[in-house]
Amino acid sequence: MSGNFLYILSIKQKFELTDSLICGRSQEVDLTLDDNLVSSKHFMIRLKNGFVYLKDLESHNGTFINGVKVESNKFIQIDSEDIIRVGKENLFLNSIPVDAGEISLPDVTGSITLKESGMEEQSVDQVTSEHQLDQLLLEGQNKTEGLAGLRKAKKVLEKLASEKENLSNQKNDKDKTKKEYDRTLGELKSIDKFLLSNNVKSLNDINEKISHLDKENEVIENEVLASLRKIKEIESHIKSLKKSSLINENKKNELNELFNLCTQRDKLVLFAGELDKSIHQVNEEEINIKIEALNTQILEWQEKLKEQKEEFGANFESPFGKKRK
Repeated sequence: MSGNFLYILSIKQKFELTDSLICGRSQEVDLTLDDNLVSSKHFMIRLKNGFVYLKDLESHNGTFINGVKVESNKFIQIDSEDIIRVGKENLFLNSIPVDAGEISLPDVTGSITLKESGMEEQSVDQVTSEHQLDQLLLEGQNKTEGLAGLRKAKKVLEKLASEKENLSNQKNDKDKTKKEYDRTLGELKSIDKFLLSNNVKSLNDINEKISHLDKENEVIENEVLASLRKIKEIESHIKSLKKSSLINENKKNELNELFNLCTQRDKLVLFAGELDKSIHQVNEEEINIKIEALNTQILEWQEKLKEQKEEFGANFESPFGKKRK
């Protein structure tokens, strides 16, 4: 059995979703968050047709998805890739087995460490000024945007790598086709050599010879029938004619074999033409240019990913470095 859950990062707990859920600071809502930055009724989550939707309920400090503030009183669809931030709290949507002990978080995660420049970490209860409140909200938004930026860079790199692999496969397919083309040409040359050695240049040559033999055999058979009536008188002549007929039949069989070879040769010519056309359709130089461009983009995005990781580590603390109380 599986269900949808909200994972609350600060306390590392999951909360099962119902068809409709309201989250806020009030004790009367479905999911209560003890945070002065959270409104009494902050946002609603609704399940419909297997999809999850979120709506901000005109909260004072707003609801953020991946660092972007959502419009109030308007349902938007969310999934397990999204980070929901309200006040100082981060929540993740998960669809997992009910009895699972582990939570599947996004690839890059971290709790929001709320600090003010030159000050120790504070709880929201210690915030006493509008300036401090604005600073806390800004820190939380920057943290969430950093996570979303890292995931975007990883997806771009994966897409570029896939495009490069597809282009490389096109080059490999061209090499295979070229080998098949060369093998076919070799077979054609061998057949042509054999046919020419038998004084056969085309199917017409064989058809003419078969027609000639058919006419000759017809004459021979007529003579055989006439001779049978005089078998006693021309017995020796009949034996000679039968021998000639047998020789011609053997020649006819040989010519039929040559005819089959010519048919095979013509099919191979057509196949070789198709292979040649396929080879010329692949512009290897153009593919190499595209691969080089993709390599440049990959290096650029790898550098961006490295920079964002360094900035991420320099500005924020890992959520798992803290000890649970």
